[in-house]
Amino acid sequence: RSAKTCKYMVYKLLGEGTFGRVVECVQLNTFERVAVKAARREYNKFAWKEAAAVKELSVLDRDRCNLVKYYEIFKYKRRAFISMEMLDISLHDFVTQRSHSPLDVYDIRVILKQMFVALTALKSRGMMHADIKPDNIMLVNQSQQPYRVKLIDFGFATSPAKIPCGAVIQALGYRAPEVMLGIPVTESADIWALGCVAAFLYLARRCQCAGLLNCHCRQSL
Repeated sequence: RSAKTCKYMVYKLLGEGTFGRVVECVQLNTFERVAVKAARREYNKFAWKEAAAVKELSVLDRDRCNLVKYYEIFKYKRRAFISMEMLDISLHDFVTQRSHSPLDVYDIRVILKQMFVALTALKSRGMMHADIKPDNIMLVNQSQQPYRVKLIDFGFATSPAKIPCGAVIQALGYRAPEVMLGIPVTESADIWALGCVAAFLYLARRCQCAGLLNCHCRQSL
């Protein structure tokens, strides 16, 4: 094993998806709990793209800007690994945990204000997130810091100028009209997606009108 991998002891699996899995680990030098994302080999390019985005954002204060802290990115057995701060639970899982009970409007406003700060910070570096959804907004520690959130997963983050017209970005249901219509995209697409997140938190389910709009846009093409 490489020196890098010897620094972590795997504790448990946190989640698994198309691009890979996330495990909770203990950093053996500091005994700090961290989350380590392990990309599938066929999706390594997204991990290295995320690494490039993280480097661009490294000048920002991650706590003040409500962005997840990254510790290191390394390679082991031809797979990319990303070590980051351990957070609590995603907004998607939080709503599910509440038996799909809607959040109070005041609490939604608290979350949105923090995400506007995060998106403003990204824009200051000439970037957009391009994958805003409840799964990518994490509660930091709900029991000790209620509704304190951070934005995660920068695998699709990029400059809007680098997104070609017609490129398919954003999750369905959170996809901005300009993306569906194949016209130039700006950071405002993230704001649209955040609005869909607000609707999800208020309704405790994905907003159907967003899906209908996406369908209408496809029919108009």
